[in-house]
Amino acid sequence: MVKRMKRTVKRMVKLMRVKLKRTVKLIR
Repeated sequence: MVKRMKRTVKRMVKLMRVKLKRTVKLIR
């Protein structure tokens, strides 16, 4: 259970970072 949770968290963080990069590009 814990390992699976960590994996999902990592995936979520990756998605968040990608979204942030996209927003920054749009703003600039």
